[in-house]
Amino acid sequence: MTHYEEYREIFEKEIFQKSKGIIFEFSPLNETYTYKPYCHGLSDDSVEKLGELMRYNLFFYCFGEDEVVEHYKKGDLLSLQAASKYAYINRLPHRLPDSDGLPGEVLLDLLIELYNPNAYKLSVRTILRQDDNNEIKGYDLTYFTKDSTEISLWLGQAKLGSKE
Repeated sequence: MTHYEEYREIFEKEIFQKSKGIIFEFSPLNETYTYKPYCHGLSDDSVEKLGELMRYNLFFYCFGEDEVVEHYKKGDLLSLQAASKYAYINRLPHRLPDSDGLPGEVLLDLLIELYNPNAYKLSVRTILRQDDNNEIKGYDLTYFTKDSTEISLWLGQAKLGSKE
């Protein structure tokens, strides 16, 4: 089994299975293109469940596929809670709260990985740095996805709004 196959197996077990009932895909329009918005459930605790899933995904967001497999195989991260805390402390820049786009970035990463299981991270912002040692600016995610007919490049930028 390749590292990538091992990564997909880990992601399936730790994130995808837990996402069922939290994030839904639907297609209300199907004419010349397909529109597939995503939403979360409407139960009293749906926002908390989505937040927990995003927090657990932080480990997968911050590390490349090979690193996830390596840490997982070693067993040095006892839970996704511990893995996420480790990722937060060791991989993320400490931004000011009012300029921290982390929730949107992690949600975008989660959605791409859930609904494009063949996604492969081209570059991980939490690893690569600019010349001034700051994280690379201008995008949140870069992925390649491949299906039976084509290879696609995703350049993602995510913004979550306020309640106002």
